[in-house]
Amino acid sequence: MAIKDGVEVPTKLVDDILIEKKVSEYTLDVEQVMNITAKAEMVLTSALAEKEYKRVNNCKSAQEIWNKLVIPYEGTLVIKDSRMDTLIQEYENFKLLEGETIIDMETRFTRIINELAQLGKAYSTNEKNRRILKALPLSWKVKVTLLKKCII
Repeated sequence: MAIKDGVEVPTKLVDDILIEKKVSEYTLDVEQVMNITAKAEMVLTSALAEKEYKRVNNCKSAQEIWNKLVIPYEGTLVIKDSRMDTLIQEYENFKLLEGETIIDMETRFTRIINELAQLGKAYSTNEKNRRILKALPLSWKVKVTLLKKCII
């Protein structure tokens, strides 16, 4: 809520001038909202390295902090779409590389799957199993056939 919608600092009118309310003047509802906002700001800033913290330390709200960080770390929609296209192509062309161990192959596959999931593209366990089996070389044909009978 604090990031998506933003939260306005409670104010009051004094001599036709809008001023910020003191914490002691907050209602319980306003106090709860402000506590949520403070927690959101704390979570965002405590997760940052010093370089990133310096970028956002003058921000006045969790929403403002988020907006300053979202583009450099998540990218624009065009960048996300381009990254997803690249990862889908990597997934579809996935093969065991020459000299690569099964553990290295699994690590590379997991990276691709995790990055796709972060971008909103998820595959079922069955789809992932089929992709891994297709990625194995012909020398694994007997093992692949046995595995297909067990898991698919």
